[in-house]
Amino acid sequence: MKTAESYIQWLRDFEPETLQTSHSKLSFWINTYNMMTLHTVQGNLGRDSNFSQRGNKGLFQRIRFFWYTKHNISGSKYSLSQIENKILRKMDEPRIHFALNCASASCPILKNGLYSEESLERELENATSTFIQSSRGVAIDRSSKSVRLSRIFKWYKRDFKRAAGSVLQYIRAYLPEDDRSYIDANSSKLSIKYMKYDWNLYTGPVTQEPR
Repeated sequence: MKTAESYIQWLRDFEPETLQTSHSKLSFWINTYNMMTLHTVQGNLGRDSNFSQRGNKGLFQRIRFFWYTKHNISGSKYSLSQIENKILRKMDEPRIHFALNCASASCPILKNGLYSEESLERELENATSTFIQSSRGVAIDRSSKSVRLSRIFKWYKRDFKRAAGSVLQYIRAYLPEDDRSYIDANSSKLSIKYMKYDWNLYTGPVTQEPR
């Protein structure tokens, strides 16, 4: 397992053009995004002791973190925003949104280890179901007939609609059977609300291996 520092060093000489399969490309760019996130967090903590308390709560901090901070990959500079929006999202794989970790309290939990080309399908399914079945992902309130969703589903609504027709139909596939039945019986009556996104620095555990 590479450390964030060693991974960033390795990226300088690695040529992404050599990747041949869709799974090799997806796993590489997901891992690169997550390692760049870890490396940027480590750099910020080294320069600013208040970052551990503040995280990316301010708009300026988020712009610097996701747009202005760049890393060298085979001689070209990439930001986190470029990797997510210009590369990964163009691969038409909405499950990336549950594999990418932005180091904030409301984002999907970081996987324990790198994503692999060989096991990517299983790993993406695990990341997606883990997030959607967590309180930070989806909360169904039967008393008010509402579904509260992570803002990830608002920001990237187009990706989920393209995959399943609607955000509600997308999350339905990953919910327990009783929740799926409730959505089926009440879909026309349900209101969708979005949770406030917590930009505080995430300090919890990483995910374990897929169940």
